[in-house]
Amino acid sequence: MYQRALQGYEKALGPENAARYRPALSTMWRLGHLFGTQGYLDKAKEMYSRAYTGFQAVLGPSSNECQQLERNIASLDPTQAKAHWRE
Repeated sequence: MYQRALQGYEKALGPENAARYRPALSTMWRLGHLFGTQGYLDKAKEMYSRAYTGFQAVLGPSSNECQQLERNIASLDPTQAKAHWRE
């Protein structure tokens, strides 16, 4: 359902606008979580990264959302440095 919702946002708003629309960003976040719990770590990282980029643009890198997404991404690959996501 999350994939269908995200596709709907992207179709209705266009990919660039959907990437800055908070409900679409939340859907990306939830989809990343779902992929992570199912063991699809590459897909989870991709969705978390997309959500992170959007939240960073909308709310700024110091927002709670960005900080939580940084932790989520790091939990998928503990060798990643936190500073990498702030570049």
